[in-house]
Amino acid sequence: MPSLFAPYHKDFFIYSSDSYQVKALKLEILSSIATASSISSIFKEWQDYIRDQDRRFAAATVAAIGICARQLPKMAHICVDGLLTLTRQGLFLFSYFLLSEFLTKELGCRYQEADVLVQAIISIKSIIKQDPPIHEKVIIRLVRSLDSIKMPSVRAMIIWMVGEYSSLGEIIPRMLTTVLKYLAWCFTSEALETKLQILSTVTTD
Repeated sequence: MPSLFAPYHKDFFIYSSDSYQVKALKLEILSSIATASSISSIFKEWQDYIRDQDRRFAAATVAAIGICARQLPKMAHICVDGLLTLTRQGLFLFSYFLLSEFLTKELGCRYQEADVLVQAIISIKSIIKQDPPIHEKVIIRLVRSLDSIKMPSVRAMIIWMVGEYSSLGEIIPRMLTTVLKYLAWCFTSEALETKLQILSTVTTD
């Protein structure tokens, strides 16, 4: 049982010499044995993992944060705050790499950083689905950030939230007309993935 290993969570912290497979396994173990008393220590450790040069591993860490939030609902708000901060940082870095994509090395970094950002939004989305009303402000922040987000998959996920939570609370319904006008205005320039989600959202609403 995972709970038997909970007191020994630090034994599963990662070493720089660990292979990716070992790192991924340790992440899986840590996310399954995390408790309310150990989560702060684990999150502090994971802050270093998110800054790891291996951005695939960083994305896996972000996914693990989402798992912990779902397992420990009382900690969900802390997880979401951290993921939103990571999202803002990711948008800045992605924009930088977008401007510098003529350099082959930086083009690779751009896509690696995109993976981290996409996973952050996936994790936030999964946390919101657990209890949408308490995360209304998070949804609003994401919708308001649409104009600064260029990645089709991330835009599509946020647009999905627009449709899914269009009647949630008081602010989101009032925003809906403006958001739909914005999506109609930029529809022709959107990627196919985003266009399909816009059409699905409009049809649903």
